[in-house]
Amino acid sequence: RGALRVPEGGLQAPAGEVPLSEDGGYYSDDDQSCDFIDYHAGTEASTCDAEGTSLTTTYGCDCSACICSGYDPPSHTYLHRFALADGFTGTEQVCFERGQGQGEYVILVTDDKYPGNIQWTLEGYVVDGGAHDLRYLDFTTLESKEGCETPGGGAAYLMGGLRAKFYDTTFKRTSAANGNGGAVVVASDFDKMNVTERSAADFTRCTFEDFQADFYGQAVFSSVAQLRLFDSHLAADEGMSLAAGTVFDFGVTSDCQSGCGRGQYGTCEKIDECFSCDIGTCNVCPIGTYRAEPGAVTAGQCVPCPIGTFSGVEGAGQCSTCPLGSYVTLLASDEDGLGTNSGGEACVACPAGRESTESGSVLCQSCTAGASSQEGEACVSCAAGKYAQASGSTECYDCAAGKAVATSGGVECTSCGAGTYSSEGAASCTACAAGTYSPISGSFVCIECAAGKSAAVGEASCTTCSAGTFSNESAAVCTSCSAGTASTGGASACVACGEGSISNQEGSLCSPCEPGTEVDGGECVSCEPGWFNSEQGQSCRACEVGTTSSDARALSCSPCPYAYTTTREGSVECDGCIEGYYRDPTVTDETKCLHCPDNAYCAGDSIPGTTLLPVPRVGFWSNRSDVALVHYIHACPRGDEVCIGGLANASDTEVEAQEVVTLEACWLPENLTSDACTGDEVLCSTGALGPLCGAVKKGEYYWSSLAKALEACPEEASGNQWLTVVLGAVAVVLAAVVYAFRETADGLLTRCAGTWYTTPAGVVSFTFANGRFKVLWTTFSILTSISWTMNIEFPYPFNQFLNFLAFIQLDFLDTISASCIDASLGIYSNIVLITSLIPVALAVFILLAYLVRVAVIGRGTPEKAAARAEASQQHASAFLLLSYLVLPSVSMTQFRGLNCVEFEESGHAYLRVDTSVWCDRESDEYSTLLSVDVPLIIVYQAIPIGWAVLLFRSRRRLNPGYRSEIASRRKRNRDPVLAPLRFLFDDYVCGRWAFDVFDMWRRIALVGLIPFAPLAGRPIIGCGLAALSVVVFQNAEPYHDPATNTLALAAQWQLCITYFLAFALSSGSFKTERSLFTIGVSLLVVNLVIVAVALVMGIAKNREKEMTDDAIFNLRRQLAIEKSHDKAKFDAAWDGLAAADPRAAARVLAGAAELAQRHTTKPVQGKHLKDVTALMAEAAQVERMFHAATEKLILEAGGEFMQGPLKKVERVVEKMENDYDNDHRRVVDIVRDSGVFKTMPSYLVAVEKLLNGDCDLEVVRFKDRLAGGGNGYGYRDLMMNVKLPDSDHVGELQLHLKDIIDIKPASHRVYGLLRAAGWEEDEFEEDEVAADGA
Repeated sequence: RGALRVPEGGLQAPAGEVPLSEDGGYYSDDDQSCDFIDYHAGTEASTCDAEGTSLTTTYGCDCSACICSGYDPPSHTYLHRFALADGFTGTEQVCFERGQGQGEYVILVTDDKYPGNIQWTLEGYVVDGGAHDLRYLDFTTLESKEGCETPGGGAAYLMGGLRAKFYDTTFKRTSAANGNGGAVVVASDFDKMNVTERSAADFTRCTFEDFQADFYGQAVFSSVAQLRLFDSHLAADEGMSLAAGTVFDFGVTSDCQSGCGRGQYGTCEKIDECFSCDIGTCNVCPIGTYRAEPGAVTAGQCVPCPIGTFSGVEGAGQCSTCPLGSYVTLLASDEDGLGTNSGGEACVACPAGRESTESGSVLCQSCTAGASSQEGEACVSCAAGKYAQASGSTECYDCAAGKAVATSGGVECTSCGAGTYSSEGAASCTACAAGTYSPISGSFVCIECAAGKSAAVGEASCTTCSAGTFSNESAAVCTSCSAGTASTGGASACVACGEGSISNQEGSLCSPCEPGTEVDGGECVSCEPGWFNSEQGQSCRACEVGTTSSDARALSCSPCPYAYTTTREGSVECDGCIEGYYRDPTVTDETKCLHCPDNAYCAGDSIPGTTLLPVPRVGFWSNRSDVALVHYIHACPRGDEVCIGGLANASDTEVEAQEVVTLEACWLPENLTSDACTGDEVLCSTGALGPLCGAVKKGEYYWSSLAKALEACPEEASGNQWLTVVLGAVAVVLAAVVYAFRETADGLLTRCAGTWYTTPAGVVSFTFANGRFKVLWTTFSILTSISWTMNIEFPYPFNQFLNFLAFIQLDFLDTISASCIDASLGIYSNIVLITSLIPVALAVFILLAYLVRVAVIGRGTPEKAAARAEASQQHASAFLLLSYLVLPSVSMTQFRGLNCVEFEESGHAYLRVDTSVWCDRESDEYSTLLSVDVPLIIVYQAIPIGWAVLLFRSRRRLNPGYRSEIASRRKRNRDPVLAPLRFLFDDYVCGRWAFDVFDMWRRIALVGLIPFAPLAGRPIIGCGLAALSVVVFQNAEPYHDPATNTLALAAQWQLCITYFLAFALSSGSFKTERSLFTIGVSLLVVNLVIVAVALVMGIAKNREKEMTDDAIFNLRRQLAIEKSHDKAKFDAAWDGLAAADPRAAARVLAGAAELAQRHTTKPVQGKHLKDVTALMAEAAQVERMFHAATEKLILEAGGEFMQGPLKKVERVVEKMENDYDNDHRRVVDIVRDSGVFKTMPSYLVAVEKLLNGDCDLEVVRFKDRLAGGGNGYGYRDLMMNVKLPDSDHVGELQLHLKDIIDIKPASHRVYGLLRAAGWEEDEFEEDEVAADGA
């Protein structure tokens, strides 16, 4: 279908033509129609379609301006011809459609009768490759053509030498399905290749839009034809690009031009070998180019002007020739005379100094040397007295004063010789008068001789008066000095000799003393060593500090080598060290300066008369036991609280020499080990002593680990200290008791205080319940130990936060400052012993309280037994809580007794926690410590091993193995055997029953074992263990409470971040107060925010878990109720069978029990079966005999035989892989049968036959599923694995009771649901079985 847009008013038939009627006549005016006329099918003129469909009705086409032409086309062609009706200016739409025949239809807007300015847009779609023929040609051409032979041409098809011209036409939405030329086809017969006979089509100001062809030429197809596009545009539809083949040429190349005239080019795009141009759009050729022909499509067709020509305006159709005296260039402002060979834009006059001798020049030649020119003029030679030295001169110049030239065309002027001169433009040079001179050639004036000199006529220089003579200005001769005076050469007067100088023998010259000497008694004498003189006539000076001169008559002093200096002025050797270095005290015969150690200050020889050793800064300690060791500087574990250093009123980073050292004499090598200069007095604060100031004066001072400070003991032991001991012990015991009786205490407080208690208690309960107390206690106890383990001091305010939490370490002796009560309590072996025995005493107290309590409870009744069990559970929980709390801190105290600090310089080691203890077998105190500490470590480290043993022995009770974690925990929590151990496992999921053991050893490793690693490696080990903990907690999720798991994982990140920043601090990367404060604040925020965020996230997770748990509980309860109903049905069926013959039922039960006791061997197939294939083959071989033997047994006993199918190999493989660890020999039910018995007596016969061996089967294993009321669902049967006497192949036989097996299908639904959920083996609790409201 297509649509032809025509000007408003439509198109009408040309004047004088009458349309044809159906019978070959002409239509009358009343019969005019725009329908397509099918002459052969005889369709009515009232329809637009051969099928009788109105185009107006179906497609909304307006045919009011369409009439049928009177032209009679060929018999197979549908012809409609349109012409412009007079007076119409609008646009309407007409429709047409192809008929059913194989011919073509032609749309003509044609002949010479319609106006030449008509415009139209043809929109069409050709379904079968037929052609629209849109022509502007004479009718006779059409009549001579028998239709269109080649399919194609969505809008126009030209063939057979036709020549058409299209003006201002738009081809829109045209296509040729199964054909060429989406808009136009122009073709010639191949047998008419003469140019004059070719078809031709000219398109002027035409537009092609939205076109497509299935074959060649998406827009236009040209075959051996002349296609011309003038100022025409090809445009793709939206989303479509102009692909290759848009304009297809075959045999003849298309001629595509813009509509632009000379000196212009169109805005065009190259498409294939053609160009698509924006209609009516032209661009002018740029300056310097021209276009002689119209129709240019690219800027490249604007040709640059050839050599010697130019175009000075845009849009030039030709270029102009440049005249004589000028040249072609690119810029009108060009002044260099160098033009261009192509694309000239301007003709410019040659600049001054250049000339052109012919028209069309592109280069102005430079004037030769000795000539010049003005702008646009020829070159002229220079006149006499003038010169032009270079080629290209713009003018000739006068010779400068002092030079001259006598001929014309001069290139340069000759300079006057020395002793002569000339003025500007002179032709010759004049000799200088007497008393004057000209020293150089080219002089323009003669100079008068200065005083002390003289000259004759024509001299080039003045002669200097000799020593002993003098002269005034312009003197002809020099005058001799009078007696008693002297002069040097060139003197204007004679003078007396000055101080520091002496006269020569002639008395005509005064001479100063040479450098390195000075005047002494009228003579010049040498400077002494240590002194120098670098100038004549000067006195000798002493060498400055830091420089020396070792020889006499020195001209200068030499600086000392780096690090060395002198102790005074005038030194002959470098006998001192600069600040930052110190003299090696072990070298006495020379001065050897060594670099000051880190964390120490070395004054060098900056203090006159002294040479000080390295002085440690605050927080550091040096080994003063020997001068050879004093340069070893160590960081003090207790920091600047005890190590005061040796500097007075000086910062750690900058020291002034005048405020350098306290007890100055103590830092001289000779006084290092004197009694008046002990290390404790010099380096330690009052009360501190020993290496690293790591010990205290016991009984007078104590180190408070809570305050991280050295405190003085009170004058007398305070009763409050003992009270603190007692209250502390009572508090621990009370805490354990409250924890053990927490449910009772919680109920009592709730009743007494109401919401005043329950609201804060609820918050506290959530914070510390379900293992969160353990997580928080563990995390903060590790945090408080990091300072010690890493041997660093955290910055403020995080250090204050850790001090606040120090009570977690449960260091009772430190809390009460025990060493102040008794000095012996400060001995570390006693500290270890007492710290280890206090928990033992508390444990004994808990045990005694338990014994008293159970004695009061008594025995004899179930109530008393329950009370005794409850007491056992409570006191066991208290004991486990005590061990959980104290084990890490006690272990840390014990391990500190083995942690020694070794000094590499001496090889000695001292106890880090008390450096007064020498870590050596020769030390009695250390030997005593080992004898106490090692056994106690063994005892305490056995505690988690004991936990592990207790838990391992009850592992099956701790993890019942139910698919439901909730069911497993409910089962575990109600197990009375596990009650005493509940503290260890209650917070964990069943599969993580031993996690407390792992966590305890993790704590011990972090707080007690890391200090044994090298100091540099401790932060890395701490980070590694913390990172490992993150992985373990993230993957294990050990706690049953989601909030606790979230908090535990967050706590591991706390530790990981803290260890990492401890590593950063230990590296020394942060030194400024601001950076340290930032780290301190960051650590505090991280450790508080992580806990808070984790608790908030945990609340949300717990809410989700509670909803899920409630839904699971309701489902389990409903299934449990259904299960109990099914069990009741099975029990009733069994009771009915047993009641019918009680004696037979009793004998069946007894026989089944005996068979189960006899046959307990786990069945397995023969070893000769190498694989599943062999197993299946053997099963198939014995199947028939197996069925026969089982059938005989069942039928003889009066039962019904049910033969089972041979199990398929796929099911065998699946069972082998999923249930039997890929062991095919454990699959023993490939061959299987069943027997069903209606009465108990017949059931008894089968059982007794099996008992007596009265059958052709051997029982391998027997399962009595009648005993105990059957399985958990109440179902009862007997199942056994049997084999034939002469075969090793094991099969399966089941014996059922009919009344019971008949119920099984109805109850299997509940079993299937339980099995799908993984609960088929679970034991349901009472509250799960009870119905709502029960």
